[in-house]
Amino acid sequence: MSLETEIAGLTSKATALIDYFTGAKSSIAAAVAAAVAAAPAISRTFYVSQLNGDDNALGTVDAPFKTIFRAISATPKGGTCEVLLRGNYTLKDSNILNNRRLVIRGESGVASETRLIIEEYTAGGVRAMGQFQGKGDVSFEFTDMTLSLPDSNAGSGALSTYYAFIYAGGNSMPGFLPVKLYNFAFELRGTFAGKFIGAGVQCLALSAVNTTIPAALEGSLVTGVAAGKDPSTLPNVITNIAKL
Repeated sequence: MSLETEIAGLTSKATALIDYFTGAKSSIAAAVAAAVAAAPAISRTFYVSQLNGDDNALGTVDAPFKTIFRAISATPKGGTCEVLLRGNYTLKDSNILNNRRLVIRGESGVASETRLIIEEYTAGGVRAMGQFQGKGDVSFEFTDMTLSLPDSNAGSGALSTYYAFIYAGGNSMPGFLPVKLYNFAFELRGTFAGKFIGAGVQCLALSAVNTTIPAALEGSLVTGVAAGKDPSTLPNVITNIAKL
């Protein structure tokens, strides 16, 4: 075999080897890109419209979800779920937030233009209210909206122990619960007999910025805390609200 023939053979094999690795590299890169695209993002922003939304949609501005719960369930544990409400939203069930951070905003950026309207529902023969249950490592933020609380005297029957907007429950209660209110307002549709922060919360950080607390809500902000209480005397509460 001549030297020229041997060189040609080696060149052919080298070319084939290079082509093989080039193809393998492209396949690996494509597989990695597909895996990354398929993995859920740790921080998600969803639009929710109770009037025009569909929980089988994508949760985008053009195809919003119908419920807040759908947005929560579409966010992986350990992630942040940011919900932009397109119009008013009526909450009349319990939504479990399990090891996630939940941010709910009014889309307009003006507190008076988006209302989160809380209604009662019946569970186990007692009256409950639209609410969020925190489990595990959770936090809540409500921005650019008005929270409309129900008239507790309008219905009949006993109130649930968990008649509250936010409470902790289950076998993995959060040891520490941050709640932030920004550009936030309260609306009372009558006498509110529940709590803003309810049972099960062991340690609380409650921040209220550009937010006015109605005098009628004093004593109803945090379960077990009497009206007018100086929060600096409470070892388990951190807040910038002067009186609870």
